[in-house]
Amino acid sequence: PAAAAAAVAGTAPSRRAPPARRPAAPLPSIAPALALAAAERTDLSAELAVRLAVLALGEASSWLARAGISAPVPDAVPAAIPVLRRVSSALHGAYPDQSALLCEVSSVLGGVLADSAAVADARLDFGRSNAVSAAALAQAKLTAESKLDQLYPNALGARERAVTRTCYC
Repeated sequence: PAAAAAAVAGTAPSRRAPPARRPAAPLPSIAPALALAAAERTDLSAELAVRLAVLALGEASSWLARAGISAPVPDAVPAAIPVLRRVSSALHGAYPDQSALLCEVSSVLGGVLADSAAVADARLDFGRSNAVSAAALAQAKLTAESKLDQLYPNALGARERAVTRTCYC
């Protein structure tokens, strides 16, 4: 009857306010645990980048050591330049000074390569050198990841490992 009278009068029936809810008990803060996990993941990714850089630069330095001694410069140097550039870009965030040095070295090597190719009338095959450098970077990444897996067996999960393999090189 009250609802019908309210409908006739053009006003909505009054409703009771819902009972006040008790405040929920505060959840334990997981922020410290998340911060620690993020720091460990960052440390591991930085360690992976450094290990990868050391292995890749070791391979590039062996190619550069052969230049002019057992192989002509246009054959030995081109594969080292993409390795230097990729390692430089990988180290840019964590180690900007070393990244800048590697970038400068790759630029200088590019100039040396162009000059020596012009003097020797050599043709440069960048497709082959890019394939060689990509294979060297893939091998260095695999070696660095396996070393980290040995040092920290439970640190990287299979999904995270698959993601890191696709991010670089």
